Amino acid sequence: MSYKYGSFGNFWHYNKLKILDIVLTIAFIALIVSQCSLGETVDLGIVHISNVQNVDGNELLNNIQKDVKLKKAESEPVMEFNHIYIPDDFTMAKDIGALDKIQVEITSGKSNLFIVDEETLYSYKNDDVFYDLSEYAEKYGIDGDDCYYDVNGKLMGISVGDNAYLEKSNLDTEGLYVGVRNHVESKKDEYENAFKALEYILKNR
Repeated sequence: MSYKYGSFGNFWHYNKLKILDIVLTIAFIALIVSQCSLGETVDLGIVHISNVQNVDGNELLNNIQKDVKLKKAESEPVMEFNHIYIPDDFTMAKDIGALDKIQVEITSGKSNLFIVDEETLYSYKNDDVFYDLSEYAEKYGIDGDDCYYDVNGKLMGISVGDNAYLEKSNLDTEGLYVGVRNHVESKKDEYENAFKALEYILKNR
């Protein structure tokens, strides 16, 4: 077998630095990807989106841990609360990167339970990213006026305005809805805690 430089030895001599650079670059990218995808398992991730700044979800997480029997990977459940402040002014929301944060969290973040404003639901009403909560609205007697539907009539979110449980947790609820990220049946176990928390919120409204 011959190469441009006459033999494999010559080929390696002239190209070894380039090859090593490529190998090291691929290895570095693989390491970064693996660290991102194999990070700490989150048993329950919650995203809260509103026009109120500096919302602290610690009390909500403490109340959920106390009141809800969560499925957990470790001895204690690992929970995350991520608040995204979105100003009423669309241009400002875009400038501070709020819209990008929302996009990432809803479509590919670790969180699976969402407490969001109506504008966010409206933005995703064509995208099928929220689970159909019709059975939960029926189970807990939620009025149709307290439900938000997508373009196909799927129930994307249930109102938590004046929700006693969330207010007890000092959480902003005015004009907000609770929803769960859509998922395939094979991943239902991964969303068990989201539905447990959802039901507790609805049951204690």
